[in-house]
Amino acid sequence: MNTRNKIQTLAAAVALACAGQAGAVSLSAYNEASTGIVTLRLGGATATESSIVNMLRLTTTGAVFCAPGSLDVYRLNSDNLRIFSCTGGANSGASGKQIVIIRNGSFGSGQGVSALVKGTTPAVDITGTTVTSVFPDVNNATIKAAPATSTVAASGSFASYVLHELGTSTGLTTTVAMDAGVSDEEPAAFKNVFVPALSSSDLGKLEVKGISGVIFGVPVTNVAYQRLQALQFASTSVCNPGNAGYGSLGTAGSNANSEACMPSLGRDTVAAIYSGAVSDWSEVKSAQNGTDSVASVDITGDGTADALADTNIYIERRVSSSGTQVATATYFLNQNCAVGGASFATNAENPTRVRENGGSSDVRNNLAARQDSSLAAIGVLSTETVFAPTSSTAALTKSRFIKVNGYAPNLLNVVKGNYDFYFESTMQYRKATVGGISALTAVTGGTAKKAVFDAMVARLGNPASVSKINEGFSHTFGRAGLVSNAVTYAASVAATPYDVSSGNATDVYLSPVATNTRGPAGTPNACINPVKVSGIQVGN
Repeated sequence: MNTRNKIQTLAAAVALACAGQAGAVSLSAYNEASTGIVTLRLGGATATESSIVNMLRLTTTGAVFCAPGSLDVYRLNSDNLRIFSCTGGANSGASGKQIVIIRNGSFGSGQGVSALVKGTTPAVDITGTTVTSVFPDVNNATIKAAPATSTVAASGSFASYVLHELGTSTGLTTTVAMDAGVSDEEPAAFKNVFVPALSSSDLGKLEVKGISGVIFGVPVTNVAYQRLQALQFASTSVCNPGNAGYGSLGTAGSNANSEACMPSLGRDTVAAIYSGAVSDWSEVKSAQNGTDSVASVDITGDGTADALADTNIYIERRVSSSGTQVATATYFLNQNCAVGGASFATNAENPTRVRENGGSSDVRNNLAARQDSSLAAIGVLSTETVFAPTSSTAALTKSRFIKVNGYAPNLLNVVKGNYDFYFESTMQYRKATVGGISALTAVTGGTAKKAVFDAMVARLGNPASVSKINEGFSHTFGRAGLVSNAVTYAASVAATPYDVSSGNATDVYLSPVATNTRGPAGTPNACINPVKVSGIQVGN
C-alpha cells in the first residue's frame, strides 16, 4: 500500500472511531470566565442522578438540552461526584454555548437545601454528618486532562456520550458556593434533619420550582427475595424457586423475574423492619401456616426447610439528609411529620446491622456486598435504580425490588393510585443574599445560569420529556422512575382505562402524569397523604 493510501485509510479509521462523538465537549480548554461557557453547580439528590443523565441525552424535538453527541461525563470515584459538559441544545436556555453542570450528591437531597441557605456555614444533619458545599474542581489540571475511557452508545431517544473515569476524588474537589439544588421532597421536609433546624427565614431565601415526582421502592438482596418468594408462593407455583418452571433470577424473561412472581410485604411489616421492631428474619413468617419464616423455608423444593445461616435483617439506609431516606422514613414511619412515633433504625443503635450510606450508588454496592456474603438485607432506593437479570454493572444483578401491599413500584400502579410511595421533587436556588453569597441572578453569569436552571426544571417536569426519560427505567415489572405533577399537568393525564405500551391516549408511558398529589394547593407537602386532583378521571 502506498503512503497516500495509508494516510487515507488512517483518516477513514479515525473518522469512523469518532462517529457520533465529533461534537463532544471536553474540559481541556475550560475557562469559567468565558462568556461562551455557562457553569451551574448543582448539589443534592442522587435519586434523580440517572434522570438528569437521561435528560441531557434526549434527542426528541422540544426536549434537546445537549446537542446530540456533544456530552462528556467526568465521574470522580463514584456516581455522587460528576461533571457534565456539552454544547447547549435548542431547549437548554444556552443554545450553542458550552454548558458545564457540576454535581455533588454525596450528602443527598439535604445538601440541595442546606448548602443554599447556610452559605459557607456547614450544616450538620442528625447523624452527625457535616453537609458542606464541596464540588469537583472543574479547573483542576488532572480533571481537565482526564482521557476518555469509554463511549456509552446511543439508544432509543438517548444520544451517546463520552465517559471520563477518574478513579479518585482526592485532591480533585474544592469548597465553593452552590448555585442551585435538587431535592426529592420540598425543602421544608428537611428542616428538622439539621442541627440547628432550618428556620422559616432560611427556607424563605429559596425560590422553589416543582419538577416530577420520584417513585421509590423497597429493595432486598436476592437471598431475601427468593426466600420471600418461597414463603409466599406454593411449591406448585412457577413463582416458587423450587418449582421446575421458576427459571432463574439470572435469566431474562423467566418467571423468577416477572411482576406476577414478585414477593410482597405489607407496609406495616416494612415499617417494623425499618424501625428495628422486627430485626430477625425468623420474625417474618408465612401468613398461610405461621410456621415457616424467611429464616427457615424450603427454597430448593425438596420438602425440607433451608435455614438461613445469619438470620439478622441487615439494613442499607441513607444518611438523614438524604431525600430517599426522608421519603422512606416519612412514608413508612411518619417520622418527619409526627411526634412520638417510631423512628428509623440507626447505625449508632445497631452498628452491626445498619449502615448509613452517603449516596444511592453506595446502597446498591453495599446491598451487593451483603448478597455476596449470602446475607438477607433490605435497603432504600428510588426506582431510577434498575435491577436486572444481567447487567454490565454486577451490583445491579444482586438485588430486586419487592411489592408493597401487593403492588409493584411501577408507573401504571402510581397513576392508578394503587402505589403511592412517591414524592414530588423540587429544584431551588437562592433568591436572597446568604452569608455574603448573592442570589443566583445577581452572581457573575447569573442570568445565564438561571436560564439553564429553568430549562432543567422544564425538561425534568414536562410529561413529554419525562416519557422519554423513563425509557431508561424499564424494569422487569414495568417502567418506573418519574411521574409528572398532577396539578401542573392535569390536562395531560392519560385517559381511562389506564394501560401501557398501547400507543393510545390511555397509555401512561406516553402520558406519565400522576392522578393524585401531596400538594393539592399547588405546593407539595411530604406529610400530606396523596389526594386525587379534581377533574382527573379515576380508573383502577
